[in-house]
Amino acid sequence: MDAGAPPATINRETQLLGQAYTLAMRSKPPRVMAKPNIRRLSEKGNVRKDFFEPAEFEEVVNALQDVARLAYLTGWRRGDMLALRWSAVDMRRRVIRLFQRETKNDEGRTLAIAGPLAEIMARRQAARLAERRDGEPVVADLVFHNRGQRIVDYRRAWATACKTAGFVYRVVNEKTGRRELTRRMHDLRRTAARDRVDDGTPERVVMAMTGHKTRAMFDRYSIASTKDIEAALRKAALPAGNPVRQRETR
Repeated sequence: MDAGAPPATINRETQLLGQAYTLAMRSKPPRVMAKPNIRRLSEKGNVRKDFFEPAEFEEVVNALQDVARLAYLTGWRRGDMLALRWSAVDMRRRVIRLFQRETKNDEGRTLAIAGPLAEIMARRQAARLAERRDGEPVVADLVFHNRGQRIVDYRRAWATACKTAGFVYRVVNEKTGRRELTRRMHDLRRTAARDRVDDGTPERVVMAMTGHKTRAMFDRYSIASTKDIEAALRKAALPAGNPVRQRETR
């Protein structure tokens, strides 16, 4: 914490440490006999509130193209998109199926290839035939690839795209001067969830599409349909009479 690491980062690292102790206790023979109590830091206030508006998204997508478009439409995690293989895609039946072992939360997921997603998948299918760096042709097994190879580091491309779109860095720790971009790839996931809810899609359907396993995690996005809020305000009525009494002037 003194070095400027946020509580969420510390929790992720100590969680791995706890898992290491668990594995050490389960090994035969056990490598350790006890597991220490690792305190979990509070992440209250860690809810991010950044969303992409359509015009902002179009600027970013000029550099990132179909990966960003899929994230904007479906709210899929970056890892799920970059690991997507054609073996999970059925273009004839127009469906994408991810099995339990292929997702972060071990939950299977099915996505219909329809609307703008059909255009994305058609472009990706045309891009399957690629040329490796040595000039040899290759048929890519991955839907999203770099010359037929898996995209490993996405951060540099994302940073470049955001800078091109005009998004700047902000200081997140005054003590250490640590900075981060005002937009993150994960903001597309949050934006997709918000926009699908605003479109009138039931929240349970949105959760099935984005892959949110629990309602608690979905609620962390602080998503509320602006249409529902508007409808609620239109139904609201003030009390009869004037509840605010003016002071008498003497």
